[in-house]
Amino acid sequence: MKKRILVFLLVLLFALQYSASAASSYKSYVYDNNGEDLLAPDAFYFDKNIDLKNMKDDKGKAVGMTAPHDIFASKEGLIYVSGDNADDEGMVLILNSDFSFKKVIKGFKHTITLENGKTKEFNDSFGSVTNAFVDSNDGSIYICDQNGATKENSDYTVRKNIVNETSGRVIKLTKDFKTEMVICGVTNEILPKDFIFQPKKIVVDAYGRIFILSKGFTMGIMEFDAGGDFIQCIGAPAVTYNPIELFWRAISTDEQVNLMEQFVPTEYSGIDIDDEGFIYVTNSAFEKDTYDDIQGLSKLNAKGNDVLRTLEENKPYGDTEASWKATLEGPSTLTDVMTVKDGIYAVLDQLRGKVFFYNVDGINLFEFGTVADDPDSAHVNYIDGNLDVPVAIEWFNEQCLVVDKELHCINTYSMTNYAEKIFEASRLHNLDQYDDEIQIWNEVLKLNNNSVAAKQNIAKVYYRNKDYKTAMKYFKEIKDQENYSKAYKYQRQQYINDYFTWALLVLVVLIILIKLFKKWRKAHEKQRKPKKLWEEIKFSKVIMFRPLNGPWLLTRENKGSALAATVILVAVSFMSLLQARFTGFVFNAKAEEVNIFLEFAKICLPVLLFVVCNWAVTSLMNGEGSFKAIYMATCYSLMPIMYLYPVAIILSNVMVQEEGDFYTVFVSVALFWVFLLIFLGNMRIHDYSLGMAVLEIVITVVVMLLVVFLAILLAALIQQMATFVENIIEEISLR
Repeated sequence: MKKRILVFLLVLLFALQYSASAASSYKSYVYDNNGEDLLAPDAFYFDKNIDLKNMKDDKGKAVGMTAPHDIFASKEGLIYVSGDNADDEGMVLILNSDFSFKKVIKGFKHTITLENGKTKEFNDSFGSVTNAFVDSNDGSIYICDQNGATKENSDYTVRKNIVNETSGRVIKLTKDFKTEMVICGVTNEILPKDFIFQPKKIVVDAYGRIFILSKGFTMGIMEFDAGGDFIQCIGAPAVTYNPIELFWRAISTDEQVNLMEQFVPTEYSGIDIDDEGFIYVTNSAFEKDTYDDIQGLSKLNAKGNDVLRTLEENKPYGDTEASWKATLEGPSTLTDVMTVKDGIYAVLDQLRGKVFFYNVDGINLFEFGTVADDPDSAHVNYIDGNLDVPVAIEWFNEQCLVVDKELHCINTYSMTNYAEKIFEASRLHNLDQYDDEIQIWNEVLKLNNNSVAAKQNIAKVYYRNKDYKTAMKYFKEIKDQENYSKAYKYQRQQYINDYFTWALLVLVVLIILIKLFKKWRKAHEKQRKPKKLWEEIKFSKVIMFRPLNGPWLLTRENKGSALAATVILVAVSFMSLLQARFTGFVFNAKAEEVNIFLEFAKICLPVLLFVVCNWAVTSLMNGEGSFKAIYMATCYSLMPIMYLYPVAIILSNVMVQEEGDFYTVFVSVALFWVFLLIFLGNMRIHDYSLGMAVLEIVITVVVMLLVVFLAILLAALIQQMATFVENIIEEISLR
């Protein structure tokens, strides 16, 4: 019996070890529409590693690619890896579909024209090969030789246009590896005078137009015609200007402006083109301070306009701001992009060694990968396919290929059942087979209930089938306000058609009941004894509609009280809470995440801070109002919120996004009315002129900001002091 138990435990231990080694060495997750990461099943698993450095050719000789730069998979099933060897000589390594060696290209036959008019043919070699692209139309091979245009045996006639020894070129070879065209020495009046052509990435569309990214070039993508002649630059990265810095530049001298950081756009880091001719480009110039100013990914049409669909809180830039803000690493470094199929694309985050997949709407489907934690002794393979310096990605035979420059290898990753279902559902969506699509998406939800893509596409199917109520349910789950509003628009129309007669009848009955209630109240009004507190609260109407006389009567003739003012302050705070909680989903997607204490503090703290600072300022400016008078006048001025916010809340639950201006008007009018009453009441109780009142309010606001700043500074000092004391105690305890 004991032996059986021992054998069972050993088998169990072996199974656990196996499962641990087969599992991913990282946590898989997916982002929702708010940019929050949620746990998800593994979408890919590491398949195998292809060592490029030690790969041998047909004769058993080592190829020796020590610095791979890029990878391309052709329609014919061949894989083209661009890179350099240990001697910094460029090459293109061509692999078969099973990743076995097929051919290596280290140069090309070049024909030059001598001064005497004769031609000469010789073998030209590459400098540094950074990219290769195969045209699916005729099999032509385009090779980016980033700095090879100034080699001693380069074209003599072309070198007249080469301005720097680091100039590069693009070589076009036929599918039989014969030289067809060389692009180098690019000059044009729209290009900078000191421009150096150093091609690093290239794609070609179905019409033969050539699009090139050049190293250090910040004017976007260089477009050439099929003959290799430069046409224009498209899709230049946008530059965001800081208004404060613009102001300082306007008042600074020329010498000071030259010392400031220049407004220079960044260069693109990766490029790919899909079957429809859209060009995807990545921008890796991300820092914490410039994250909001740089567009990490763009999808350009033929005119160079960006048509990428993105979400407001979760843009397809890798890890979201909510995820990396808590770390020192910063945002994702996007170095490459690949288009897959059915509108799906992926970006490579070199910083964290991750590949993020998105659908055509910019929704995160899944991610996989991580940077290396534990290299093996040969420094070639990493446990579970972890990466070190990934530089390029490519889609080939339903696998994701990732090139690692530091490990000089290709890692292949295969899809799990979870990812396969998502791809299948996307395929059915493009074929308009919605019944089959929704079935697959439901299977995805069983595997991952956090899948935003599944819920959104299920909602869209219900929307097409005119089941707007169910569609609204799914849109609300993923906080998709725009599509929720569209579905609600038609659902509301159905409600109107079904219940208009009953609603009209209820309205008539309600009007009759209100009339009867008013008559009853008027008949019994004399018998009721007026309550002082209620009468003091009702005086707020005078403040609202007689803002110049009301504050005087309130404070000088005792028409109000501090107790009534406090009741109004609490009531307004409660109304702000109701507005945050019950505003319609179309205008507030986070209604269910309301913090009660924060909503009360949002009204109470600014009011109390204003009262204290205003009393301090006006005491020095000969103001006649007491602390109590300032407090009462300020609280009574909040009453417009009690009248207009309920209307805004009701409207927000029956309106769609296109009608949102009505909701905004009510909220804006309420706030403007409050600020106007506070200003006029302040002017009246202190007996100030208009100009003096404006000056006093401005000084009060400045003092409020100063108090907030000092409070934050004090809190930081206390926190640092507490940390210091804690460290001392810990140090003493260790000794």
